Amino acid sequence: MKKHCLFCQEIVEMEQIGEYDRFKGCMCSHDSYYNLLSDDYSAIQDYPYDQKNKLFPYISAYIRERVDQGESVSLSLADVQELAVHNKAPSTVEEKETRLLLYLRGRVTGHGEPVNLYPLDRQYNLIASSNLQEFVYVIERLRDSERIDRIGNVLRLTSKGWREAEAMREQAESSKGGAAEGAETALREVGTDE
Repeated sequence: MKKHCLFCQEIVEMEQIGEYDRFKGCMCSHDSYYNLLSDDYSAIQDYPYDQKNKLFPYISAYIRERVDQGESVSLSLADVQELAVHNKAPSTVEEKETRLLLYLRGRVTGHGEPVNLYPLDRQYNLIASSNLQEFVYVIERLRDSERIDRIGNVLRLTSKGWREAEAMREQAESSKGGAAEGAETALREVGTDE
């Protein structure tokens, strides 16, 4: 059966697994899947448009990040509401640049190594963008500022981009602790199967 993924807007294969709908192969989960409590689908679908427009790209990115890390994700209406409260979606272009630099840094061991984002039109949720145009704009800004090289769908961190991503990564690791660590841990636990 096919069903509309609420978070990335793709129509994909859906399978009923107990009380959950399992969405397979959408932009949120790529070659994997995520689960959404069947009874909560309509309530989430009924969110006001402006709320969907702000929150759903973030949830798509949240699912993508967890699935990319090998985690199994199951969400309910309560989880979506919790994610809305703790929404850490990048809102500025600069924050989205940072997110993409950190994503690229996490996929390579040194600057100049390629990261293939094929097909590009299914990757924009990496930075919680709501559309491909914004994603390409962020890529081009990073290229113009000489932090990445781009050939088609292949991106490479330049030495400048590598240094910046390393500094951000080290800063994030050193600032973990106290309330920040608690909030991040709580957010990571939302919707993640044990």
